Amino acid sequence: MIVFAPQGTPADIVSKMETALETIAAKPEFAELLIKRGTGPVYQTGSSAKTTLTAMKADAAPLVEGLAKK
Repeated sequence: MIVFAPQGTPADIVSKMETALETIAAKPEFAELLIKRGTGPVYQTGSSAKTTLTAMKADAAPLVEGLAKK
């Protein structure tokens, strides 16, 4: 699950959201729910998630471009 906040969201709100999401991700029942859906909990802060998503986009770009050419 990925949670986004609008650009310009105040830092204190982002911090509260990150704390709440980290708490939720640590709950065993949340992990069980995600495992039943074929995934698992991975908690990342906003800046870490941005880095991960940027890398995923770069990895997928050649595939997407190749599909667009067909």
